[in-house]
Parts: sequence; structure tokens; C-alpha cells
Amino acid sequence: MGLRLIVDSDLAIDDWLALGYVARHPAIDLLAITVAATGEAHANPAIKRAHGLLCLAEHAAVPIGAGRKRPLRGNNRFPWYLRWAMDVGLLLPVPKVQQSQTLSALDLLLQQLLGSEQPITLLCIGPLTNIGELLQLHPTIAARIKRLVIMGGAVHVAGNINSIIRTNNLTAEWNIYIDPYATQLVLESGLPITLVPLDVTNSVPVGSSFFELLEPTPKTAIAAHIKRVLQRIQKINRGLYFWDPLAAFVAVHPELVQYQPMRLKVVETAGAEQGRLVEAADGALVDVCIGVDRAYFEQHFWQIVNRVAE
Repeated sequence: MGLRLIVDSDLAIDDWLALGYVARHPAIDLLAITVAATGEAHANPAIKRAHGLLCLAEHAAVPIGAGRKRPLRGNNRFPWYLRWAMDVGLLLPVPKVQQSQTLSALDLLLQQLLGSEQPITLLCIGPLTNIGELLQLHPTIAARIKRLVIMGGAVHVAGNINSIIRTNNLTAEWNIYIDPYATQLVLESGLPITLVPLDVTNSVPVGSSFFELLEPTPKTAIAAHIKRVLQRIQKINRGLYFWDPLAAFVAVHPELVQYQPMRLKVVETAGAEQGRLVEAADGALVDVCIGVDRAYFEQHFWQIVNRVAE
């Protein structure tokens, strides 16, 4: 049996790459996908794209459900034009598939966790609204969770929200900024947490070394789709990093990255540091990824998504 995994995603571009990787990886048992609807894509388009990506990856259908549309507290949100771009998928088509009735993200998480005989790992690659709500309303469910692998935050490097919107907040990363209160609930849960922050993802840009790997004709439909996505991004010169794919890699191959334990808490107060992750004596103990072999990661990622199943 492989790594039993639920992916909580906001279906942004890097999430598409991460889901392709997860769906093609032979050591991952993907159980469900929950949509963080406070993130880049709205709920219904995100559900459709998730189904389509699984189809492209030749993965069996899994249940998919969307969460609440607003953060647990506050009203931070992505710019409308980014959400529109994710909703239409950069005008890149994916297969239209028949969708079954879906549960809400909260109900789907409960169903999967309560129905499993073994703890499940959660890969969290969007705002933490769904996970925060789950732990807030059902704190005992933590016993059913093996580990949280979270892409988010910037500990000792600058944030990235100011690269998209005009703001004096130079410290926050988007996934944490959207719902800082939910993030703090997650940190205080006592669960084992692996954090994949900008500190390490800054070292894995989608650059020329990776594009060189894409030159041969892809062998799988999902690899061909990923190639089209990245070529489109390259044309419009939007800086892209392997944020979520790296978190997916960490979830299944934790031994291949370097860590540093840190005690962290999130700044919840509105202002120039809202969403910032800070080290604090009373913070939650978190395994923070600080290093990865970029060349190995790039080759491995492409090998998995371009892998022809035996």
C-alpha cells in the first residue's frame, strides 16, 4: 500500500502540476481532493478542472468536494483577474468528464478520515481554510491524521503577495495570508507538520533547466498538458516556481529534503505583517524544509508525470 493521501488544493497553476504528479506517482494512494475555495480558483471551476486533470493523468475518479468561499476570519482574497485566469484555465482545455454528486470539503474530509483504518496524510497546497475549519469543529479528528504537509509561509525570506498586489505587506505568502486564523488553528492542533515555505521553493524556479527536459515529445497526456501550461506561462513571462509540486514531492519523499525544526506562529492582526510566520518560543514545533537538490527534483518530477504505467 502506498502513501494514503488527501490533497487540499486551490487549483492554481502549480496545483495542476502537483495533482498531475500525485496522480501518476506509483507510491501514492490518492483518496480524495478537497478544494480550498478561498484560494485562486472558485469552487465549481476548480472541481471541474480537478476531475479533468485526473482524467488526463489516467487516474481513477476520486471524490472531490469544495469548501467555504470565505476565510474563517477576515476578508483577504486573491485579485479577481487571477481567479478568472484559474477559472478558465488559461484557456487550455481539459477533458470534460461526468461528475458525480459531491460532498462539501468538510464532509468529505470527515468521511475519508473516519472511514480509514489507518491515519491519512494531508497535502495542503492552498489556503488552510478547510483544514482549520475541520480542526475547529472536530478537534478529535486530529488522531486520524498522520501528518500535514503544507506549502505556505515565508520564514526567513520575503513574502510574495506584494509581487501581485500593491501593498506594504512584504512578509506574507499567499496561502497563509488568505486565512491567517485558520493557519493558527492548524499550528495549534498539535499535529505533526511539515512546512514547505518560500525559503525552499525560491530555490526551485521553473526555469531553463526544466524546459530543457520538456524538449522530447511527452509520453503521457498529463505531461503534454503540463508542457502546454508551462509554455503558455513562459510566453507571458509570469514568474513561476515549483511551489506545490515540491510540497507533493516532500509528502512522498521526505528523506530527500533537508529540514530545520522551528517554533512558529502566524501574525493574525490586520496590517503590514498579517499572515507573516514568525519564530516564537510559544510557537508550534514544525519541521521546516530548508533545502532540496533542484536538479534531482526537476528530473524526478518530469519522470513521474511522463511515466508510462506498466
